[in-house]
Amino acid sequence: MPRKASVMSIQELRRRLVAQEREVARLKKAREKLIKELAKVDKAIVAAGGSLSPTPAGKARANKPAVAPGRKSRKRSGGKPLIDYILGVLKGSPKGIRVKEVMNAVTRAGYVSRSKDFYGIVATALRKDPQFKNISRGIYALK
Repeated sequence: MPRKASVMSIQELRRRLVAQEREVARLKKAREKLIKELAKVDKAIVAAGGSLSPTPAGKARANKPAVAPGRKSRKRSGGKPLIDYILGVLKGSPKGIRVKEVMNAVTRAGYVSRSKDFYGIVATALRKDPQFKNISRGIYALK
């Protein structure tokens, strides 16, 4: 069983780090070799008249920045972000609106969500964004 890092000496930690860096370099080299072999196989398939299906982990995917597992990026592929819709709804009411009314107005305005707890998402956006202030329990307005 490997020792905990908290009880290892600095030299030992450095040796382990160098060893890991070498292992990563070795694995990357092996990966590149496999990609080249796969390209040859792809060419052979196309030459034989076959078609290619997309590979699950190709080169294009390796260069994209990773998003945390289970999380989607904040940018929506089609349309404005939720905060923009909420701003539009709250501009018309200086006294504030309940979260449920904001949620319904945002949905009517065209925001599409497949979330089972869209109310919670809207409430969190209202609570955490500095553009909104809590007037009383469940009622928010623009600052």
